[in-house]
Amino acid sequence: MWLANIENSEAIKAIYRNKIPSINQVLLRDICISTGEDLALILVFDIEDLPDDMPSKWKTGNVNTIQIDLNCIGVEIKYLGLNNKNYRNLSIDISLLENDSKRIIGTDNSGICVFEIEAIWIYLKTITGYNDEKVTHGV
Repeated sequence: MWLANIENSEAIKAIYRNKIPSINQVLLRDICISTGEDLALILVFDIEDLPDDMPSKWKTGNVNTIQIDLNCIGVEIKYLGLNNKNYRNLSIDISLLENDSKRIIGTDNSGICVFEIEAIWIYLKTITGYNDEKVTHGV
């Protein structure tokens, strides 16, 4: 369960209730790396796995896509193989390592690793819903 490996996941739990949203087949929007005392990384991706009972403002806005921003602190980049592809079908795996750090691996729809990072700390920065006109599934 990927949610167990991130801090501040209460917002996701409150929106999805008893359902854990899938982070397979996501659209990778952004990876931002910040240098400093600890290397930090922000991972932004869209999921189409909607909550069963959406917040009223999301219903009003015809939300069909959820965007998740994760902040990662104390990062070690193990592999970063991004190019100019559109990463619409990326699968993300977030796991706990033996030393209590976390590993995030992103693989494309061919099973090829696109990135692998380890972080001391991962927390949910934001979760937002919006209407993506390119998404074709119903709400």
